[in-house]
Amino acid sequence: MRIVIATIVGGLLMFFWGFAWHVAISYSNDQLKVFKNDEPIVKAMKENITESGFYFFPGRDMSGMLSKVKEAAEEERFTAKMKEGPHGILVYTNHGDEPMSPQQLINEFISNIACALVCAVIISKMNAGFLCRTIAGAAIGIASVAAIDFSYWNWYGFPTGFLIAALIEQAVGFLLIGLACAAILKRPAAVCP
Repeated sequence: MRIVIATIVGGLLMFFWGFAWHVAISYSNDQLKVFKNDEPIVKAMKENITESGFYFFPGRDMSGMLSKVKEAAEEERFTAKMKEGPHGILVYTNHGDEPMSPQQLINEFISNIACALVCAVIISKMNAGFLCRTIAGAAIGIASVAAIDFSYWNWYGFPTGFLIAALIEQAVGFLLIGLACAAILKRPAAVCP
């Protein structure tokens, strides 16, 4: 029962921290750039992109159906275009949406609860003191950034400021989960190794 309580409290703390980070503090929002004039860009996307999805440009044939000769030529063309630039990624939705829908908030909350559950289970097994178990929560958050956001920075060119914002957001969010878990899931004090 304590794991359930720690999960709910930790998930709520992370959810409200995320709200504070994005709305009140808004450091991560400062990392997002907007086009000076998005009308021609949106028009070109509507004319050229028919499906919602994750796009990489310059594009390349990734079907695996090319002959060895054509594959080598495609790789050469792609490499030249990458070196020439620009290159990037685009997450595209071909229909309208609410800016912050109830479904998005529900999805975020469920995600935060799932993260809190993982932390609660791990921390409940730790025979360590309050501080060590709290820090373990932050360590899990830092590991999640290293596993996901660092790769986005490295391979897709996400801005360094975005990576730093993700690191701060997740480290603090998971620290709060760790704090809740350490407080609710009491264990005997031990020296942190």
